[in-house]
Amino acid sequence: MKQVSAVIPPPGGAVRRGQARAVPIVRAGGLLIVVLALIGAALALKLMIAGPAPDPNRPAFEVGIAHPAPTSFGTIAVEFAQFLGGPTENALTGASHNVAALVGPDQMQVEATVTITNFAKHTADYSPTQFELLVGNKAEPILPKRASVGAGTLQPDAGIDERLVFVTGLTRQDFTLRYRETPTSQPILMKLGHSNGLPQRAHGEKPGQILGVGQTFHDHTGQKP
Repeated sequence: MKQVSAVIPPPGGAVRRGQARAVPIVRAGGLLIVVLALIGAALALKLMIAGPAPDPNRPAFEVGIAHPAPTSFGTIAVEFAQFLGGPTENALTGASHNVAALVGPDQMQVEATVTITNFAKHTADYSPTQFELLVGNKAEPILPKRASVGAGTLQPDAGIDERLVFVTGLTRQDFTLRYRETPTSQPILMKLGHSNGLPQRAHGEKPGQILGVGQTFHDHTGQKP
């Protein structure tokens, strides 16, 4: 009888050793992919919960008059605002040398009374330099010309009213008071309203008296009123 030779397979031990080396590498690669996927999912979830990084130019709050906005220590609100165009020569009737804080007929004064309240258990610093006036869509803010109080510290469970006066060109625009608790914090925008852009008329409101008789102010431009 003719004998048929069988094909002898390679040694089983060699195959098993190759497989033994390949399987841990495959398992390690799969485990790494799973770990990276879990890390990515965790980072995505963290961003969804925390939200995007704060933009220092984007307002944290935008409110109107008599609507308090929250701060880290309490609240801040504009209680009153008015716009007074500069007086004409007829309105002055030759008394310009006796009128304090006078602006020209092509200018206007914007006044805002702000209430700052500290509800925290620690003190809170305040300053007129925390406020800026925004006129329409202009990017350049206007700093206070005068303020009823200077920089100070507010005690816990206390509040203070501060009058701020700004001087700008005579214009028909929307005015907004911008407040920053710190130079890098998100601003609070407080809408003051719209000006009619008209100068004062004769026999109308006395020019330069919008701040009240006997009111003391701190000049923040280095010029005396």
